[in-house]
Amino acid sequence: MKKQSLFIVPVAAIAAVFSGCSKSSSSAPPTTANVMFVNGCAAGATAITLSADNNGVALPGASSLNFLAYSGYQSITAGSGIALSFQIKGLSGLDTGVETLAIGSNYSAFAGGSITSAPFVFTSDDLTAPSSGNAKVRFINLSPDNQAMDCYLGAVKVDSGVAYLSCTPFIETPAASSEKIEMLEHAYPQFSALISAQTLSAGRIYTFMYTGESAVTTGASVLTLTAITNK
Repeated sequence: MKKQSLFIVPVAAIAAVFSGCSKSSSSAPPTTANVMFVNGCAAGATAITLSADNNGVALPGASSLNFLAYSGYQSITAGSGIALSFQIKGLSGLDTGVETLAIGSNYSAFAGGSITSAPFVFTSDDLTAPSSGNAKVRFINLSPDNQAMDCYLGAVKVDSGVAYLSCTPFIETPAASSEKIEMLEHAYPQFSALISAQTLSAGRIYTFMYTGESAVTTGASVLTLTAITNK
């Protein structure tokens, strides 16, 4: 009689196959966006601490933000009608932005201006990596002095006339170990602010934030240019 060959599959192998299928089918698509909160709200000589809210609920990862500090990207459920705001610790809230957040997208929310009038500025952040050997930079004007500022990387003007509460697109630039970064108004040099030596690492993405008031000569809210690392 001709014998038939039997192929015996171990029980453990069968269990592994079904376990793998079960794991794959249960994975859910992402439902969140990423928002970074930045305290650029000037307060005279005194630094004010802010905390961020999402639809009235405090965000633990964006609480106790000192002046010029930023939270890093926080995961927030995407959708429309998302009320984002800043709160002065122990006091009333500031301006609120009601935003639409797309799944998987990246944004920044800035508290700008001064403590007496603090607008909410919301931006979409393109975190696509720059080309090899380059960094990406942008500039935002949050100074209530209300000047239109020119933006420089070293001696090269990369944008001009950036108005109060405006933000430039991201700009690619060669990486540098010690680059001068400046925002200035040529007719009124008293409004200038600079970073004399900023490292721009290849592959990194930066925002340069202009804050403060020219009338303030000491303390937290002198005119300042601050580097924020987006990625």
